Amino acid sequence: MTDEQFDALVSRLEAQARRSPRAYKLRVLLLALLGYGYLGAMLGLILFLFLLTLGSLVFLKAAAIKLIIPVGAFLWMVLRAMWVRLEPPAGRRVTRKEAPALFAAIDALRRRLRAPRFHRVLITDDFNAAVVQVPRLGMLGWHRNYLLLGLPLMKLMTPRQFEAVLAHEFGHLAGGHGRMSNWIYRLRMGWARLLHALERQQSWGTFMFRRFFNWYSPYFSAYSFPLARANEYEADAASVRAVSAEAAAEALTSVNVVGSYLDERRTRCSAMRCRRSPPSSTTAGGRASCRPGSGATGKCRRAAPGSPSSTGWPRKANCR
Repeated sequence: MTDEQFDALVSRLEAQARRSPRAYKLRVLLLALLGYGYLGAMLGLILFLFLLTLGSLVFLKAAAIKLIIPVGAFLWMVLRAMWVRLEPPAGRRVTRKEAPALFAAIDALRRRLRAPRFHRVLITDDFNAAVVQVPRLGMLGWHRNYLLLGLPLMKLMTPRQFEAVLAHEFGHLAGGHGRMSNWIYRLRMGWARLLHALERQQSWGTFMFRRFFNWYSPYFSAYSFPLARANEYEADAASVRAVSAEAAAEALTSVNVVGSYLDERRTRCSAMRCRRSPPSSTTAGGRASCRPGSGATGKCRRAAPGSPSSTGWPRKANCR
């Protein structure tokens, strides 16, 4: 799906969502279930082939043994493809013993917003705060929740402002009236992460999933975009309810002002490095690109709101 197709679809769906929000949410729900339906169909196919192979032992006997080898190899490759490993986020893990005040604030907000617990709290060097869910069983789910806290962001905030940031992130996982939109918000990130993992995995069995998710993941991301953007507003509202409107406004203002400054400085520094570097360092294999428009403004609208890896507090779009 091109950027133009993505934007056109989102514009049409936003109009539909305003005219008939219930019908739009129902279509998004059915589209979300289609992804799980495809996975269920693949599991059903595997079970059918396994039972068929076992049944052939009774009737075909010796010939069935020759059949078991290729069928077994196929089943093994498909199961390996479904067991996609998604790497956990990087960061320095902080424990309850090391930061009791931080965990006390996390526990209080989690209870207030009825959010699930976090299995890991990580300190990063990003100017960001985010929630990341990593499935233990690949496509089958069973998520582990990570809370990522950027140290530069924490140093900028007052305690109340930082609580407002935390409450916003918890709002993406919270229960209550926004449960469906929260689930859709996390699901669109999950499908994107899965597609990325399938593209990196070199297993032959992934052909059964790659083609479907190459179409499904971008389409679902575009189709659910209006709902995901509304979820950002719900997370903002959760921040206001849990802390205060003043703290939430101050946090948003501080983060966007400082974040814009850092983006501008990063773009300027990248341009200076490109001018100083020899031409060979700016080729496709290099880390930096000197082409106009290749900086932080990349594909922000397509990535927003919510990147494959995190919810991303300071920017509604992840432009990295």
